[in-house]
Amino acid sequence: MADNFNEVHKAETYKSMITISIEVFKLLVLINGGAAAGMVTAMKSILEVIDHTAFQRSLSMFILGLVGAAVAIFASWITQNILHNENMGAMKPRTHITPLAWAIGASILSLVSFCIGAGVAAFSIHAK
Repeated sequence: MADNFNEVHKAETYKSMITISIEVFKLLVLINGGAAAGMVTAMKSILEVIDHTAFQRSLSMFILGLVGAAVAIFASWITQNILHNENMGAMKPRTHITPLAWAIGASILSLVSFCIGAGVAAFSIHAK
């Protein structure tokens, strides 16, 4: 009974990690894409309260955040594909570590890019 519980627990934990990863990717795309789209949509109004350079830097950070999210999603797909092949015995164990590191790094880059972009915009606001 305990062995079955452990196997079920491992499988359920793995499934939940996949679900959480999907939600993280959605969040990264939403915050960076939403910020970029919002800035472009309200560009005229925004440029009245921040200078052009700050606008460009902020928008560039949001775009970099989107690129980071895309790389993270692609790297996670590669990771899952390699994990599947490892489980099938077609690849050496732990081959998935490199694309996993890329996915984690790109996710962190995406979040940091959003924070920098938001900070640049927020701290560049000046009175009319």
